[in-house]
Parts: sequence; C-alpha cells; structure tokens
Amino acid sequence: MYENMMIQAGDDASVATRITSNTVSSRRKFLHRWGPPILVFSIASILISKDSAGDGKVSSTLLRSFNGRRELYAPYDKTTTMNLPAWTNSLSDVWEPFTSTSSETKQQDTPFFWYIPKAGGSTINDVFSHCLGLTLASNKGMGSHNQTLGVYESTSEHEQQQYPHNAQYVNVKTNNEQWIEKCRERGLLESGLADVFTTQHMTYAAQKLFTETHKGRGFVMMRHPVKRVIDQFLYRQEQAKLAIAAAAAPQGEPSQQLSQQQYLAGMSLEDFVASSDQFMNNFEVRMLNGITDFTTPITEVHLAIAKEILRRKFVVGIYEWFDVGMVRFEKYFGWWKKYSVLNNLTINSCHYSIIESGSDEVSSSPKVENVGEVYTAILNRSWADMELYHYAKTLFAEQAKLL
Repeated sequence: MYENMMIQAGDDASVATRITSNTVSSRRKFLHRWGPPILVFSIASILISKDSAGDGKVSSTLLRSFNGRRELYAPYDKTTTMNLPAWTNSLSDVWEPFTSTSSETKQQDTPFFWYIPKAGGSTINDVFSHCLGLTLASNKGMGSHNQTLGVYESTSEHEQQQYPHNAQYVNVKTNNEQWIEKCRERGLLESGLADVFTTQHMTYAAQKLFTETHKGRGFVMMRHPVKRVIDQFLYRQEQAKLAIAAAAAPQGEPSQQLSQQQYLAGMSLEDFVASSDQFMNNFEVRMLNGITDFTTPITEVHLAIAKEILRRKFVVGIYEWFDVGMVRFEKYFGWWKKYSVLNNLTINSCHYSIIESGSDEVSSSPKVENVGEVYTAILNRSWADMELYHYAKTLFAEQAKLL
C-alpha cells in the first residue's frame, strides 16, 4: 500500500510537471504570437494619449495621420509631379529598393544622414559606430592631408570597456564645404569605405559629392523646433564660455573669434531669438530649399517644397519617439536583421546604454528662466519649421509602409 501511495504521488508529480510545462509553453506561445502587436498597440496608445509637448492632450498630428484621406493599408504615395531642386537628383527616392550591387555587402546607395544640430545626431552616430560597428564619414573623423583614403579606429580605453565596437572613421571630415570638396576629390563614395555619410551641410554634399552614379539614401531625425532652438542656444553659450576660459588660462591661445564668443556668452535667450546674426529662423525649411541667406523670407511655397523633399528623399525619425526612430532606420537599411539587434543582448544593451546617456545629457542642460515668455517668439520665427515638424510626424506613420 505504501508503494501504491508512492506510485500515485509520483504520478501526481509527473502530471503537475506536465501541467506546469504546458502552462509555460502556452505562455511562450502566447507571448510569441501576441507580444509584438501588444507592444505596438501600447506604444501607439502612449503616442496618441500624449503629444510630444507633454500636455497630455490627444496629438492632433497623429489624429490627422489616422483620420487622413489615405487608407491605412494603401501603398506609399509615389507621385513625383512636383518639381524639386536639382540637388535632389543625387538622392534616391525612399520607396526604391535598397539593394546590393553584388553578392557582397556593398550597398548601391550610401546612407546619407542629415545631421540637424541638437536633434540626437551624436547619439545616432554613436549607436551606428559603437553598437553596429559601422564605419562613418562624419565631423568626428580625423582629417588628414594624406590623399590616400583609409579607416582608423578610435581606441580609447573607455570605449573598449563599455561598447562592443570601437568607433571607426574614414580619415576625412564632413563639417564644412572645403572638406566635402576633399571627400569628392579623394573618391570617398567610389571607395565604399563609409557605411554612413553624415553632415550638417546636407544640400552642399548632395550637390558636390553625391551624383546620379553614386547616390545618397537620405534619412533624418526631426525634433520639435522650439525645444531644439533652446537646446542649441544653451549648447553654443556653454561652448563660448569654455572657449573664453581656455583663452584666459595660462599658456592659453587667444581665439580669433574671442569677441564673438564673449558676445554669445553674455546673451539671454530672448536676445538670441531676436538677433538676426545668431538665430537662423526656419532653419530646416531653408536647408531643404538651399537658402543660406538669413534675410531671405520663407514662404508657403518653400514649405511645400520642403515637405515634398522629405516625403520623397528622406526616411524620417522623430526625436520625441527616439527608440522607434532608431528601429525605423535600422530596419530600412537592413542593419536590424544583419546585426540581430533584437536578439543579440550585447548589441541591444549597447543601444539602451547610448540612448539613455544621450537622454541624460539633454535633461542635464541648464534650465531657462521665463521660457514661456520666449516660447511664442521662437514659435513665430520658426513657423515653417513647426509646420514641417508636424508633417514629419504624419510622414513617420506613412513610412511604416516602406518596411
């Protein structure tokens, strides 16, 4: 009888084990089947319930995107009736397949990142270089008078300990027009050394570097213009103060632009926004139209052209939805699957670490007093950029169809 009780107990334990195993298996199947859509709908709920301004109201931009004339499952709009500036001919349309020219990994087009100041560009480049191991041609590159192109590796001890990859750069810079000319003269695009070309001088690079033979594939991170302008002012002012301190230090070298740095260091945000020589109004719309003259008024025609260039020539990310924007870029260019971003814990953790540190840097910026008083002034002077930003949020939803 004791043996029978033991056998029955053993059977009960076996049954319990099978039940537990089946329960775990069912949970896994449930999460595998319904986890992704639940995550998507959760993110959508957050975005719908709270606008980027943080006022807790339903985002009018998202409502326009959901309630717009286009059906949710309609194909991406590929119309090309509007005439665009000639420089855009060197950029591929976003709906064209991003394929390889051979059986190797060399892409047909070079990913071309338009780096907008204080819109997460440094964080994006760090993810590309440290997490994915991509080689960049960027303003962080070590410019060289050597005419022979090459790739050098950043070997700081901090990077080696914290990230899976050391940053790799082509030995050029992209931070001014002279260096973009050198990139062309040295055959940067033909070399295939750069996985990503990134610059603030977007229209000049499209005109002078990229061609119909070696095209660029544009992408950009857009940020709320008022917040971007405030952060840009704080950053420039801090850099001006550092330059002044460096010039005043023992054995410090006087800066040729010291008077300008002193002028900027003593400005208030109100003065900065009101100035015509420091604050370029509607910066993004100007750049997309190739207008660098501060005095040229921006019109609705310029805004319409800027919207069309974004729709046809740039994959768009939204700074306020940064993580989702990074996923968009990586999936579009094939890096998400190639580097197993979701399943590789090392690469995944690297993403989290760099993006979080970028967020901390923004949140630690000095606070501006009476920001409400100057908010309207920035809004008025950036009216076209605000319209473009809201359009970009709608476009972000539309471009999900490209994946």
